[in-house]
Amino acid sequence: MLLIRSISNLIVPRSTNDDLRRREFIVNVILCGSITLSAFALLRVVIDSMKYGAQYSGAPPVALLVVFIFFLSLFVLSRKGLFIYSAYLLTALYLLSITFTAYAFGVELPAALSGYALIIIISGILISTKFTFIATIVISLILLLLSHMQINGISNPSLYWKSEALFINDTLSYIVIFWVIALISWLSNREIERSLIRARRSEKELMKERDSLEAKVEERTRELKQAQYEKMVQIAQMAEFGRLASGIFHDLSNPLTALSLNLEHLHSMAKLKDQDASDLSSNESAIREAIRAKKRMEELVKAVQQQTKKQEIKEEFSMKSEIKKSIGLLSSKAMASRVSVELNAKNEIRILGNPLRFSQLVTNLLSNAIDAYDPDDNHTRKVAVSLKSVDGQACLSVKDWGRGIEPENIGKIFEPFFTTKDAREGTGLGLSIARDVVEKGFGGRISVQSSPKGGTEFVIFIPINDPNK
Repeated sequence: MLLIRSISNLIVPRSTNDDLRRREFIVNVILCGSITLSAFALLRVVIDSMKYGAQYSGAPPVALLVVFIFFLSLFVLSRKGLFIYSAYLLTALYLLSITFTAYAFGVELPAALSGYALIIIISGILISTKFTFIATIVISLILLLLSHMQINGISNPSLYWKSEALFINDTLSYIVIFWVIALISWLSNREIERSLIRARRSEKELMKERDSLEAKVEERTRELKQAQYEKMVQIAQMAEFGRLASGIFHDLSNPLTALSLNLEHLHSMAKLKDQDASDLSSNESAIREAIRAKKRMEELVKAVQQQTKKQEIKEEFSMKSEIKKSIGLLSSKAMASRVSVELNAKNEIRILGNPLRFSQLVTNLLSNAIDAYDPDDNHTRKVAVSLKSVDGQACLSVKDWGRGIEPENIGKIFEPFFTTKDAREGTGLGLSIARDVVEKGFGGRISVQSSPKGGTEFVIFIPINDPNK
């Protein structure tokens, strides 16, 4: 096990690039195999030369020693990060040795032809695919040159092997070449497959990371859009409050005047020491009027607070009560526009949700209905508000008989920033806010019916039970 680990450490590539690592690994494997075979061959030659002495006629030990040192040097060069030079030199060595064999024993020697095929495969795997064509051209030229020399008697190769019977060793030499080709191809394909697996894994991780980033970007974009929308909603509410401010101040001035007059009356009466029964009755009346004026101011202030608050609460409340507050808040605007607001709500309907949001919803619809009348339109100028229960749902209707909505604009009125009013009169967010309040805040639905010059009716259905249960 330790030996296998040591050999594995010798051939493990050091390049960082996948393609270079694949080629370096194969070069190291071939060099390790070549070093091992040349070491065995050198040992065998040394033993035979010592055994047979002067009668030994095989390869000289010095030549095999040079080959062994050459392979060892190429391996050291490869481990130092210069494996590409080792690949070139290794290919050149095999090419020279096979060319010498073809020159000595004839171009038609099967082992030489198989060796040339091996060189073409090695050059493509170890160096580059382009180098395969270069090696093929060089080998073709060498074969043509050797054939020309052999045919014209310039070279005299030893062709004795043609007349000899086939031996098993000849077949084994071819088999060895085939196995070397198969081994190199297998090593190359294995490394390519590993690279492909790593590439696919990296691609999946990148796709997962991309999807995650896209999801984060989409989520962040939604958050930013929602934050921007909420900010615009708040601005729109403040703008609407600004447009209502003059009417609110007018409504406040009346109870303030009444409160002031009654307090002055009480103050003047307090200066008189002697008071009869009629004076006491007058005092009680002044106090009642002052209390009534104070309550009216409290109602107005509370209604204003409801329109400007952004508090998220959830409680059971009376729809009729909130509608009345909105009507009271818009009473000055309705009076200035010569529009009467009529409420038809016989039954008390209570729902669960945010009363502040519901009040803003009703105020938006009522304000739009009041604005629907042209100043010079003298026919019936009223807004009809009805509230009833239909199949377990609260049905709220706000109807006017004003200018109406053009058919091409019906599908756009709930879109943010769409408005048919002058830029100074509307932000285009009122109906968008209304739809969000109905659908998201109360789990209901809102619809509209309108025709030019025929008026407009908004109908809202809200579940009486909690929609989130």
